[in-house]
Amino acid sequence: LAGIRDDYLEHLAWRGEKVVALSPVGERLDAGVLEGVDVWGRVVVGTPHGPRRFSAEQASLRPAP
Repeated sequence: LAGIRDDYLEHLAWRGEKVVALSPVGERLDAGVLEGVDVWGRVVVGTPHGPRRFSAEQASLRPAP
């Protein structure tokens, strides 16, 4: 994503908002604030215990209630 990352981040839904990361079977993996996407395309979620990175295969995001 190096060449388009800045443009991608401008249009990223829920950036700066609280989200929940769910596994493919619906289990809660973690929660925090969506910080953005790294150069490998993984979402970066800021959690109380540090940033977590998730690929699309590992998790889907939902707005936190």
